[in-house]
Amino acid sequence: MRFSKVDYFIIFTLSVVLIFAISFNVAIKLINRNAIKSNENVDVLSKTRTVERILSENSKIILKLRNNNTEVSKLEVSLQELKNFIAGDITLNKVKEYYSKDNFEFVEEKQNEILFVKDTPYVPGRYYIGVTDKDFIAVFKCDYYGNLYIEKPEEDITDRNLETFPESAQKSLKEFKYEYENKEEALDELMAICS
Repeated sequence: MRFSKVDYFIIFTLSVVLIFAISFNVAIKLINRNAIKSNENVDVLSKTRTVERILSENSKIILKLRNNNTEVSKLEVSLQELKNFIAGDITLNKVKEYYSKDNFEFVEEKQNEILFVKDTPYVPGRYYIGVTDKDFIAVFKCDYYGNLYIEKPEEDITDRNLETFPESAQKSLKEFKYEYENKEEALDELMAICS
């Protein structure tokens, strides 16, 4: 059987169209497969790495201390001051992590002000008579974060043990119920208690 030029032309055209269709189909499948892998990689990256916003230089951190739902102290900390304690770029998450160590709760961030609140039974700047971890009676001072500390251990810690006090006084001392405006008042009361 002999093919005419028209038959060869039709066979050639159909072959080219068939080869084009097959190669087009294979190319589309490969592109889709790579696109799916690329989307999976993007999903993994977006889940593992979230871009955090760096706080601006004029950001302020406001620390409020509350005692029985009443604000007793408010302290503003600039971003420059915070750079002394937090390494690298300062982000909101780093600030939250830093202040959560002192039991501050993040409340809100708005207009370059970040607000943290801490409930404390103590008032900053005041003095308290209480018990050390070794059960000795001492004068403590409350810092700006609502934490108690001993200013001068050699002066502020007595040699009287908690067990030498009546039970009612022991409870008050353990709960730091004795509160004073200044250290002299606290030391006078401490001497009176211990005598």
